[in-house]
Amino acid sequence: MARSIVRSPRPGLRRSTPDVVAAPIDRQNLDRTVAALRGVTTQDSLARAVALGEILVLYVYRGRESAWRSRTRDNPTLRVIAAYPELPFGASTLYRALAVRELVLRMGGLEACVGLTAAHVYAVLPMDPSGQIAALERARDEGLTGTQLRKLCANASMRRRGGRRAMFAILRTLRGCDRELRPASEELTTAVSALAPKDANECLELLQRIERSLAAIRRALDDA
Repeated sequence: MARSIVRSPRPGLRRSTPDVVAAPIDRQNLDRTVAALRGVTTQDSLARAVALGEILVLYVYRGRESAWRSRTRDNPTLRVIAAYPELPFGASTLYRALAVRELVLRMGGLEACVGLTAAHVYAVLPMDPSGQIAALERARDEGLTGTQLRKLCANASMRRRGGRRAMFAILRTLRGCDRELRPASEELTTAVSALAPKDANECLELLQRIERSLAAIRRALDDA
């Protein structure tokens, strides 16, 4: 099993199908799983992660893609496997190997990931799935390092969060203005005639500032 997966530094990636059958997860099969995981010796970090993920999908999830996707974080078998003293890595490595394998499949296989490493894929794992492939393709095409891609993804995430905060702030302000002014507009219009000249001038200055602020928001919305 393991030898066929790691035969070359950049092996092909097979998509598991529901008719792939693995033995039940008993002690014997756990031992076989650990042995297969230990047999992955390729030094290519991405191919290694994919190979680990393939072994887990076959042995732990019986080759069923839907099974591991629905239980990635709550399958105690992965923790049991990671607890084996013979295994040189922990549960987080196993979880990430499954996620890496899935992303590489979505990329079109290892052949489409030339120039990428496991660090590149780790960098996009926290992203929304809709943007992961585009980020990896950009890193591949532009020759970005894993560190550069991680910073790029972090900056994009901060911009998105900042944009949402700004949007909520604008909406909150505009809704507050509408809530206060709409019911009182007729009453305020009537009260203008009773204002002293000094107070009327102050009101005009305030309105001009408000109008300038609203105009700036309007221009930004038009350009968005």
